[in-house]
Parts: sequence; structure tokens; C-alpha cells
Amino acid sequence: MRSLTLLLALAAIACSGKKSPGPISKPIDLRQYLPDSLKAGLVPDSAFRHQLRVGPDSALVEVTWTLLRNGPSRLLGEVSARLVEPVKYDSITIGDIGNLKNVGTKTEPVESADMKIRWFKTWFTRRRTGAADFEFDAKGRRMTTAERR
Repeated sequence: MRSLTLLLALAAIACSGKKSPGPISKPIDLRQYLPDSLKAGLVPDSAFRHQLRVGPDSALVEVTWTLLRNGPSRLLGEVSARLVEPVKYDSITIGDIGNLKNVGTKTEPVESADMKIRWFKTWFTRRRTGAADFEFDAKGRRMTTAERR
């Protein structure tokens, strides 16, 4: 009986942690990628939200990003994410902003970007990691849903 209790206690310790609902990492300011001539005086115009499921435990993540306007240009301001439901992951983060480009026209530019939502979990001695790609633009569109493990 003692050995069974000890075994169950070890199993509970070895299992993955649990993340509570709330912010994932710090918000990422995308103005840092703009030329200095555009950075000054830009204020957020509106915000967009999108929910997606990430990883093998289908963590529900809500991504929020802001729009900055500069005349006819639509630029990305800040992106943040929050965990909507508890999930059994040791960690979940956002980052790796890349592929910033114009998906609009020359006269009405619309900035787009992609980022990674990374997760990590352990189960006994087995570790699993993965990342979901999230592509978005300054018109509020989510571009793709590819996920890799």
C-alpha cells in the first residue's frame, strides 16, 4: 500500500504543470519595426481579436492586436495573447515576430506579420514541445492556421 501511494505521488509530481487563464508573456510592440519617421504620433485606432486552439491539449488562446493609422496606411501596433481556459502545459509563450510585409496596395498599404505561439509540457520523463503559426494583418484578418509539432 505504501509503495502504491509513493508511486501515485511521484506520478503527480512528474505530470505536466497547469497554466491558469490569463496573459501569455508580455505584449509585443510592433512599432519597433517601423521606420523612425513613422513611429512618432501614431495612436491605436482599433483592436482585433481571434481565438485559436494550440497544441495537443487544445489550449484556447485569444490573440489581440491593434491597428495604427497613418493617412491611408494601416499599420500593426501591438500584439498580445491570453489563455482563455486552464490547460496542462508547463509553459506557453508568444514571440518570434516575422515576415512583416504589405498585403495591401502601394496607395493603401496594409501591414501583416506572423508570430509563433509556443507550448511545452512534460509527462513523466517525456517532453513535448510545439509551435502554432499565427499570421494576421492590420485589417483584422487572420491569414492561416498552420500548426507544427
